[in-house]
Amino acid sequence: YLPLYLLVHTFIYTFCFRKILNSKKRFNPRCKLMEMNLHFIKNNIKSIFSYNKIFIILTFYILILINNYTNYYYLQSNSEIFKSIFYGPINITENLLATFFWSFNQFYLIYLLGDFLYYQLKKINIYTIFRFNNKNKWYISIHLTLLFSCILYYILIVTICIIYMFFFHKKVHISESLEILKMSFLMFLSSYFIITLYLNLILILKKHNISYIIIICILYSSILLGNLLSIDQFLPLNRCILAKHYSLNLKYSVSYTYLTVLIIVNYLISKKNILLNDFINYLT
Repeated sequence: YLPLYLLVHTFIYTFCFRKILNSKKRFNPRCKLMEMNLHFIKNNIKSIFSYNKIFIILTFYILILINNYTNYYYLQSNSEIFKSIFYGPINITENLLATFFWSFNQFYLIYLLGDFLYYQLKKINIYTIFRFNNKNKWYISIHLTLLFSCILYYILIVTICIIYMFFFHKKVHISESLEILKMSFLMFLSSYFIITLYLNLILILKKHNISYIIIICILYSSILLGNLLSIDQFLPLNRCILAKHYSLNLKYSVSYTYLTVLIIVNYLISKKNILLNDFINYLT
């Protein structure tokens, strides 16, 4: 029921917000600017998640889930099924299927958002800055796009998995729903943290594909080093992997705090870089 709950409440809040916005925008210029920003974010999300990209996500997850039906059938609870789907690797070569599944889950979203970021930085011009009055408001709109894109991505794949789990005819308990929500929020934070890290890389290197390859190398190197030196709990990227989270008995609250602090740090670094540099035709 979680996806339905989120969708219904999102609709209610969006509907109410638009009503308030429409009633006040003729009297308040800030409301008009806010509506323009929302329109900008909505168009960005539509460009990120085009129909063919959504089809790729749906097809991949449906095929993987069908292929592993027998393995998931004998698990005791829905939370165990969910954890098995997104468990991830403890070591890269230990379970190649888990590594591949985790890699697609992270890297495909990173590539979509990275491609969007590169395009935004490449096309930024005087008109873009003029529309938002300053670069800071443009930058906030970009980050809100990344934030909502990560949320929508995980709402989509969690919905697919919950529908899939209904085929097992298992009862859904509140404790299981909370556990699934905790795991989903951890995966969301991990993706958002990685994309903020990517943003800093692309601002330095000015190359989308090179930055993407470096992010992949950093993630795999972190897994290898954490397993080799037994320092997983200190590496933020390893706290993003459920396999390492459960094998080390890490606390969700600590991981949430750790990743949130690093997201804020990445945000401030990239913000300073953008505000201090001339980004007109920056990537041309």
